[in-house]
Amino acid sequence: MTKRKKILIPTIILITTFIILINWFYPYSALSMTKSIPFTPNSIVVEHYKEELTTFKKKYEEQVQSDDDVNVNRTTDRIQYLLQMFEQDWLLKKESTKMTKSKLETIHFEVKEAKQILIELAFKESYDQDSKTLLRTLLESTLYIEENILYIINSDNHSRAESKNLLGNLHMSFVANFDHLTTFYDRYLEHDQNNN
Repeated sequence: MTKRKKILIPTIILITTFIILINWFYPYSALSMTKSIPFTPNSIVVEHYKEELTTFKKKYEEQVQSDDDVNVNRTTDRIQYLLQMFEQDWLLKKESTKMTKSKLETIHFEVKEAKQILIELAFKESYDQDSKTLLRTLLESTLYIEENILYIINSDNHSRAESKNLLGNLHMSFVANFDHLTTFYDRYLEHDQNNN
């Protein structure tokens, strides 16, 4: 082999190894080719979440059916759109989901839509003090989720372990946010029925 080939082959191997290691350890980095990471949620949490979501949806559908078409109020109407944020496939699947920047941007879009609905409810509806407090908590929790999603999207230097941890925390934030939604809506219905 010539001297040039002796230098070129190890250099190519070194660069290839470097790129593979960057792809593995820093999946969202600028040098990463795939820019994705598999996320597998806790299966027990997912199962419990799905049960809670199903229970809430049944209760919500019963409420919608009990209201006549003329008296469907804004809060009950908007819940159907808020539920879209909580019915995303990555929240409901026990299997691994490939989390790309594009997938995170889709999740961010759903959260932004929910945030707008919550702001609309906060300013266009009148609630009792408890319901206002619960709505505020729900809105703050949604804003926190939005910040976390943007942090993950805009951070290229997190390691694979850090990224998996951030995604796990994001998943749990959605679960907690759903609990805030159910608590708010239950309190709203309780107050609404007591006043009718």
